[in-house]
Amino acid sequence: MSKPVHIAEGENIDDVLFEIAKIDEAEPDILNLHRITAEGHYPQAEPVVFIESAAFAARENVSAVSGPAKGGKTGAISAILAQTLTPDGWECDGIAGVKALPANGKAVIYLDTEQAAADQQYQVKTIHSRAGITRTPDNFFAHNIRELSPKDKIKFTGSLCEAAAAATGGIHVIVIDGGADYLKSVNDEQESTEAVLFFMRLSTLYNCPVIIVVHTNPGGEKERGHFGSDLQRKCYGLINVTREGDVSTLSPKLLRKAGMKDAPLIHFTYDQYKGYHTACDDPKSNAVQAREKSIALTSLTHQVFEGHDTLPHGKIILKIQAIRDVKETTAKDEFRRMIANELIEKIGPGKTDPYRLVIKRAERAENGRPPLS
Repeated sequence: MSKPVHIAEGENIDDVLFEIAKIDEAEPDILNLHRITAEGHYPQAEPVVFIESAAFAARENVSAVSGPAKGGKTGAISAILAQTLTPDGWECDGIAGVKALPANGKAVIYLDTEQAAADQQYQVKTIHSRAGITRTPDNFFAHNIRELSPKDKIKFTGSLCEAAAAATGGIHVIVIDGGADYLKSVNDEQESTEAVLFFMRLSTLYNCPVIIVVHTNPGGEKERGHFGSDLQRKCYGLINVTREGDVSTLSPKLLRKAGMKDAPLIHFTYDQYKGYHTACDDPKSNAVQAREKSIALTSLTHQVFEGHDTLPHGKIILKIQAIRDVKETTAKDEFRRMIANELIEKIGPGKTDPYRLVIKRAERAENGRPPLS
């Protein structure tokens, strides 16, 4: 058997090739090392996280969530983690369309490299609220490592995974919110390759998905630096989260075992009452836009008639112009829409008779007003 080949630092490629050529090609260790054959048995990686029916993250694989800063990435991660921790038989208050298998006691690891401890604690509490639990489960390991150096982050992560697997019988999923912080520079090619390789080794060693959160370039859609490029090439699934106004949109970018049609766009927004993101309608859909226009028109109508039971046609047009800062033609269009949507009605058949608000029968009764004639 040939001895292992040791390449000294600074050795050129010709020396390397010469050393490799000296290995006996008939040697079974070399012929079969890392070999894949049709006859071999290679268990399929079990999907753990889904976007609708499309597999996004699977065991022994790395997946990624990308997007601009403050776009809603952490909200999506919160929904995934909550699904893994929701007790059997309970319903998770997640984000519709984002699904994950339960951990069943195995470790769920959530490492944050960006937020302050208090901010991460807030996320932990929202995960609890979504999952319907009141205390931190023994198998949930949320750690704040933003003050560690890149080298120490790697050491801590490796040690934590080893200890968590031993304590719970295995690891169900690892989520790292801020994968780029495991490097000194996301543009260092060697560092980037080693960091992605580290995450891949964790996924293989613990037979679990590793989900990395990474930023996109400012003003662009590409994941940052060599790290983002390498992560994109190696990942099982990549989803992108962007925000427009108050609505975040989760969209599939790369899915190894699914088509784009299998993972529809998912829209969500921050719910002030609940304290976390919840699903919402597509703000660009015809139904939503029609509803928003209807709400806006109703609001305008009530502003026009504020303090008045009736108003003549000319006065209504002038008030619309003043409120909306529009020309007379546009104001008349709005006036016609008020009539068409049964928001106002004319009193009497006369040409100069004024208009009044249309109040539904039940509302008039509640206000002690007589029915409409």
